[in-house]
Amino acid sequence: MADTHRAALITQSLSKDDRGKTEPHAGGEPFAMVNGKPEGHRRDRVIGTYLHGALEYPDVLRSLLAQVAERRGKEIPAISSRISKDEHYDRLADWFEQHADRELFEKLYLA
Repeated sequence: MADTHRAALITQSLSKDDRGKTEPHAGGEPFAMVNGKPEGHRRDRVIGTYLHGALEYPDVLRSLLAQVAERRGKEIPAISSRISKDEHYDRLADWFEQHADRELFEKLYLA
């Protein structure tokens, strides 16, 4: 895959002893540190993680959206921990629809 916008290459080890272990390629960094150990992978604009529900934490979501907003010269939407998960997803979808290049996204990731 020559298109760096499509995906960062990650090798997932599937042996019995280390199932779910991510071996990041050069140029990336861990998505998070869990109990002092790296978890997931970040490279350019791609993130891979096994942390189910990571985006349910307002600080994590705010940090990720701030990075996207900065690249695009936009403001991040207000994120409150007092609204429901469904409301968060609806607001995220609305924000994405307003600020993302949907045609390019569909061409790169859904075609």
